[in-house]
Amino acid sequence: ACVPSNVCSHQAHSKGIFSMDAAAGKILTGSKDSSVGLSVLSTDSIRTISYFDDLHSSVVKSVAFRGGRENEFASAGNDRVIRLCDLRSTPSASSGSIEDAHNSAINTLQFSPDGMLLLSSSFDPQIKVWDVRKITSVPLFELQGHLPTRSKSIQSPVFTAGGTRVVATG
Repeated sequence: ACVPSNVCSHQAHSKGIFSMDAAAGKILTGSKDSSVGLSVLSTDSIRTISYFDDLHSSVVKSVAFRGGRENEFASAGNDRVIRLCDLRSTPSASSGSIEDAHNSAINTLQFSPDGMLLLSSSFDPQIKVWDVRKITSVPLFELQGHLPTRSKSIQSPVFTAGGTRVVATG
């Protein structure tokens, strides 16, 4: 069995954390306080290095590093906006955005393994696939979600088969 050798605690936000992603020793967090935090993980501690409170106007429900790249990420949440950030060029603001990406709160973001496509899911219930190389308000694909018999919300779509297929739960 795999047992963690060390557990660290850190207060990165003023309210609870909804989402977290990791890449190259960095931890990205999205919070109920409408902010995104970027922290560095060492062998015995976690330290916040950047705090973005100007990206969203409401709860941030999902954050994701772009294809494992530690300097590029996306965030989204209740404001229905997807923010794309490149910390090398604009460290304090969004380097691109998709306004009104869904008709309701965005639950999940996930990049394809190569980082070129971004999945978003919502309560609307749709999965949208975006080409992040050219940011537009029109998704590459719109996939209809589950039948309304059980749940209209799509929570955690993922790319599978090397990024060629999408699987979702409701």
